[in-house]
Amino acid sequence: MNRIINLALYSRKGQSPPADSAFINCGDEGALREIASHSRHKSFKHGECIIFKGDEAAYVGRIKSGTVKLTSASASGRYQIVDFLYQSDLIGSVLGGPERFSYEAASDVEVCLLDRWALNHTMQSHPEVRRQLYLKALDELDRTRHWISIVARQTALRRAATFLYIVAEKVARQHGSISDGQDVREFNLPVSRTDIAAFLSISPETLSRMLQELVSKGVLQPTGVRSYLLLDKRSLIAATGEHLEDLDGLFSEEEPCMLRRQQHCLDIAPQSPNMPDLMERR
Repeated sequence: MNRIINLALYSRKGQSPPADSAFINCGDEGALREIASHSRHKSFKHGECIIFKGDEAAYVGRIKSGTVKLTSASASGRYQIVDFLYQSDLIGSVLGGPERFSYEAASDVEVCLLDRWALNHTMQSHPEVRRQLYLKALDELDRTRHWISIVARQTALRRAATFLYIVAEKVARQHGSISDGQDVREFNLPVSRTDIAAFLSISPETLSRMLQELVSKGVLQPTGVRSYLLLDKRSLIAATGEHLEDLDGLFSEEEPCMLRRQQHCLDIAPQSPNMPDLMERR
C-alpha cells in the first residue's frame, strides 16, 4: 500500500521514512534508499542564487525551510518575480534541460539536494517514481495557470488579499488546522514587502495601503514588522473576490484534480502499453 513519504528526510541508516510530508507518493523502499544515498542538505543565505536561468543544473532540490523566489530577467533588463516556492516545494526542473527561470533564496533557505544523474537513474529503474514526479510537474502547471486566471482579473486589494490568504492558509495546513470559521491565527509574511509587491505587479506603497485597509476593517491585526493575526477569515476571503473552492485550487496537496489524475493514470496504464513515455522523450 502506497504511503505519503518524505524522501528528503529519509534516513540513510535503514530507518523507515517519516510520513509527514508529500515529496512523492511512493511505497518503493528500494527507490527511497537509492535516492537517500545520493541526497545532501545545503543552506543558502538570503539573496543567494541557487540555480541560474539557462543553466542545466546538476541537481534538483526540495525545500526544507525558507522561501525561494522564481525570477526571470528579460533582454531589456526587466526583472520579474514569477512565483514563490515554500517548504516541500521542488526546485529545478525534474525533466531536465536548461532552466527557464532563476531560483533565488528570498530568505535563509535549507534545501535537500539530489544529483540529477541519480534522479534520472532512479526514474528509469523505478517507474513509480517517474510517474509521481510527472504528476507533480503537471500539478504545478495547473496551479500556475489557476493563479494567472485569478490575478489577471483582480484589483490591487484583491491581489493582496489573495496572497495573504495563501500565506495564512499554508500556515494553517502545515499545522493541521483547516477551517472555514472565524479561527484566529498568526502568520508571518515569508518575504519582504518589496518582493510581494513585485510579484503582485503593484508598488510597495500600494501594498502598504492595501494592508492598512485590511487592518482598518478588522480583518488583520499587525503583531510585528512582518507578522499578522488573521482575525476574520471570511472577510479576507470576501476581499479576494473569489469563491473558496477557487482559492483552494491554489494548494497542490488538496487539489481534487490531482487525485483524479492519479487514479486516471492507474486506470489507463495497463491498457496502454504503447503510450509514449513523456519523461524518456525529454
